[in-house]
Amino acid sequence: MNSQAPLRRNNTKSSSTRNSIIAAAEALVIEHGISALTLDDIASQCGITVQTIYNRVGGRSAILIAIAEKALEENRYYMKEAYDRDGTPPQRLLAVIEGYFRFATEKPYAFRLMANPPEDPKALNKITQLVQKHNRQLEEVIEDGIQAGMIDAGIDAASAATALWAAANGLLALNWRADRDAMTGNDLQGVLNTGIQLVMSGLFLQHG
Repeated sequence: MNSQAPLRRNNTKSSSTRNSIIAAAEALVIEHGISALTLDDIASQCGITVQTIYNRVGGRSAILIAIAEKALEENRYYMKEAYDRDGTPPQRLLAVIEGYFRFATEKPYAFRLMANPPEDPKALNKITQLVQKHNRQLEEVIEDGIQAGMIDAGIDAASAATALWAAANGLLALNWRADRDAMTGNDLQGVLNTGIQLVMSGLFLQHG
């Protein structure tokens, strides 16, 4: 008899329960916001006890970190493809901008979590590290454009990368505003396309 079989079944069950807890927490955050997330609501959603949540994932902080890590993985998937693309600096920058916009529109919850991270030190630190990594990669693309004589040498690549990241978040945030300035669908896409045109024509001295 294989003595490891019960252990494997228990591990599989624990992993399944953990995934269900994280999925339920994510759904609750999407519907009600991070501030409204409680362990009691998660337990009710999953049909388990609060103690099971502590056993499988941890407290509220651990759940927020798990949700943030899932959002980060989704972001990495979109951005790795964009940053790995070959081409001229304008082509590479365009791929990065379009990749980020695609991530935000196809995974709106993950984008919102990254743009407006939870007030949890560990979760915030993980998201901050990823944003800093992205900005360094974006800075490298801009620096390549400067070295190629396609971007004004007087522009600071690091500052430009931060400005582009902040501007992109501002445009994309129009999708989830609660007032009359909110934009969705074709209206939002039109604004995003205009933003891309302004960046490309304003940053590059020549396109390639």
